[in-house]
Amino acid sequence: RSSDLAMQSLEQQLSELKKSLSKAQSEHEEALQRADTATKNEQAAMQDSKEQAKVATDAQNKYERELMLHAADVAALQALKKQVAGENSERQELEERAQKAESELMEIGRA
Repeated sequence: RSSDLAMQSLEQQLSELKKSLSKAQSEHEEALQRADTATKNEQAAMQDSKEQAKVATDAQNKYERELMLHAADVAALQALKKQVAGENSERQELEERAQKAESELMEIGRA
């Protein structure tokens, strides 16, 4: 009977060890799955970060290009304003000369 009790005790210990091993294996499997999920999340986050960095770079480049184009437009507008001012001045001078010539002709006609 003591051998039966010893055998029964060993069987119970073996059963408990099997349960502990099974539990440890399950926990290990869950930990591996969590690690795999964390790795995938990290990779997705890194990819998203790269994409966002590219979007930001593209936006910066577009902004700089638009700024350069705007500066070129402003320079062209200033050049046109200067040209128009010069032409207006020349037109005014020609009008004054025409009026003077007309006045002179009238005076000659009266004489």
